[in-house]
Amino acid sequence: HTDDTFSAQTRMGKRCLPGLLTASMFTHLGGLCGFLAQRMDFQFLAPVYAGDTVEARVVVSDVSDRGKVTLDCVATTADGREVLRGTVWGYPSEFAPS
Repeated sequence: HTDDTFSAQTRMGKRCLPGLLTASMFTHLGGLCGFLAQRMDFQFLAPVYAGDTVEARVVVSDVSDRGKVTLDCVATTADGREVLRGTVWGYPSEFAPS
């Protein structure tokens, strides 16, 4: 991810950010609102390069009778490239099982 010479020979063509750095935007959002994730599933669709602006969007797609929440997550660059798609399951902290 950090070596120009090596990165130029990969399918990315140049240095890119680690995919988990992009995914960490969603874990940070969850931490800000007290969401306790139990499971995360991310698909890394395209590289994110140094200098890219990335928007993280989260939609609540389901809430069970027991308070378990399903979040659909999408990360998109400013030029419209979808770089990550994922689903996160867990509980808002006030509903977390003991």
